[in-house]
Amino acid sequence: YGFPLMYDLLVGTVQFKLHPNDKVHNWGRILVRLVPPSDFKRKSAEMSALRILSENPTVAQHPHIPKFQIDSAMSKFKGMFQGKDAVSRVLAELHTFLTKQSIRSMLNFPVASIESTSPAVMTLRRPKSFFDYRLWVIPRIS
Repeated sequence: YGFPLMYDLLVGTVQFKLHPNDKVHNWGRILVRLVPPSDFKRKSAEMSALRILSENPTVAQHPHIPKFQIDSAMSKFKGMFQGKDAVSRVLAELHTFLTKQSIRSMLNFPVASIESTSPAVMTLRRPKSFFDYRLWVIPRIS
C-alpha cells in the first residue's frame, strides 16, 4: 500500500500540493483513509505508525521526527539479509522517538466515532418567497 509515500507525506518530507494553501499532511491522511479496511485494521507496526501520525499532525511535523532514508542498491541488498531495510530502520527510530516522554504527552488517541443516522422523514416548510431556500430553486434556461 505504499508505506514510504504515506509516511513521507505525513511527516512533510515530500512537498505535494495542488493548491498553494494545501497541507501535505492532509494528503497523507487522505491516502491513509483510502487504505482498504482489511489492511487498515491489520495489527502491524507500519499501520500503527501511519494511524498515529495521521491523527497527530503536531507530532508528525516535529523537527526531530525520523525521516525515511532510501538505501543504495548495495546496502539494500545487504540489508535484506540482515533485517535492516529502510522501513525497519525508520520504524525502530520512530518507536524510539514516540516513546520519549515529551513526545508521548503530545499524542492524542481518538475515541471510536459513533455512526450518524439520518432521519427517515424530512419535513420541508413552504418558502415564503423565492429567495428562501434558494438551494431548492432551479434556474430557468431559455
